[in-house]
Amino acid sequence: MMFTVRAAAGAGAVGVDVDPSTFRNAYGGGYASRLRLVQLPACALDTPELAKCQVQTPVSTALATPLSAKVSLTAAATVLAATADASGTSGDYTATSLSPGGSWSVTGNTGAFGYSYPIAVPPPISGAAPGITLSYNSASQDARTLGTNNQSSWLGDGWSSGKTSSSAASSRARTSRTPAPPSTTPTCAGAAASVSRCR
Repeated sequence: MMFTVRAAAGAGAVGVDVDPSTFRNAYGGGYASRLRLVQLPACALDTPELAKCQVQTPVSTALATPLSAKVSLTAAATVLAATADASGTSGDYTATSLSPGGSWSVTGNTGAFGYSYPIAVPPPISGAAPGITLSYNSASQDARTLGTNNQSSWLGDGWSSGKTSSSAASSRARTSRTPAPPSTTPTCAGAAASVSRCR
């Protein structure tokens, strides 16, 4: 929120107090706790798109009241703004850089953002190790409505791990054996069999 203050006559100091109750929930990420007072160049009123008109000078405030301060005024307008810092009492919301261990790309015709992160796996006992990569694609969330399957993957919306599997197989050495010759001893069955032939 940007506003101006000026002295009615001459110059002097005035107390400025901004009440954020009407816009404290405009954004997430602890927005209200990150608000602070800054002073902007006078040209910010006419040409805010210029870089020199976007220079923010922090206004000295008490630690517990970041939106209350005493400001020295002149006949010219003093441009002030309540803007959100990257951190506040609720936490640090500074944007993190992309991990150097991964890679990212942007598709020109669709504007989709892709990011991939390789996962290190232990070396196998033998053979090649499987390749495991976590991949993200922002376009995978497009055109999802109540009539489509909107269930996300086990990694989260837009993330996938591919179809990776590994298996192990063992083999036993086979020993060739010469089959035994068929038995020539007659088989005795039944009570009527001759005793002399079964010896």
